[in-house]
Amino acid sequence: MGLDVVAKGMPNFRLAYSTYYMMRRLIIKEAYGDRCEEIFRKQYVSEDDIAYWNSVCNDDLDLFLLHSDCDGKFTAKECKQIYKALEPIHIDMEGWGFDRAERCNMLDQWKQMFKYCIDRRVNMYYY
Repeated sequence: MGLDVVAKGMPNFRLAYSTYYMMRRLIIKEAYGDRCEEIFRKQYVSEDDIAYWNSVCNDDLDLFLLHSDCDGKFTAKECKQIYKALEPIHIDMEGWGFDRAERCNMLDQWKQMFKYCIDRRVNMYYY
């Protein structure tokens, strides 16, 4: 089982839920710091945790980080917001590309997919 990411005309991108989760943890740690990464891992968060998260986090990036990992969509407008929020972030996490034959940087792959949706004004769907 895993997450399938599709957009009109884009090859289907499939990754394991665990890979998606780990990538988001690394992005959070890079963008927001250790405390937010710890909050993200918690099953239950306190009101203090929520207040701290909201005080340091970027709403546009949170569209991606807090999105369901099993279904839903991003509009082209949301893809643009997320892409701009991801642009300055760099993490070193290797994963499989579209054809599953070559390894790639996972965050770079996601940036390319968001850019694809922006350029073509199409929605991105999670299945």
